[in-house]
Amino acid sequence: TQLDWLDKELKASGSDWKIAFFHHPIYSSGGRHGSNLELRAQIEPLFLKYKVDMVLQGHDHNYERTLPIKENLVDQAEGITYVTLGGGGSPLYIQRPNEDWSAKFLPAYHFAIFDVREKNLKMTVYDKSGEVVDTFEIQK
Repeated sequence: TQLDWLDKELKASGSDWKIAFFHHPIYSSGGRHGSNLELRAQIEPLFLKYKVDMVLQGHDHNYERTLPIKENLVDQAEGITYVTLGGGGSPLYIQRPNEDWSAKFLPAYHFAIFDVREKNLKMTVYDKSGEVVDTFEIQK
């Protein structure tokens, strides 16, 4: 039922930007959980089919940003960037073996601010002291 709903919503979307967000990460090299492969098999095909621009996820208590990924491989042309924003207060996780698709990993308390203007999306990530720890930009 949820997959049917997601398919319907993504298909009907006329938005310039498609950003999905949910709890369990489908691409993560962090902590105790890592990537949820069952969930990935179910929803990544829909994200690729409807050209989702970015996926925000949680669950792992760390910050991680991937390179654009398509089917577990870096793909700059058709891949999707996945961002784990899980540094909100619980004990932090360390990185498991680094994956080729992991662009930035930090076991740090953090928050992110997004600035979306027409064809430009910019994400700035700050640590708890307010220092910038990562920036990322997508241009269409």
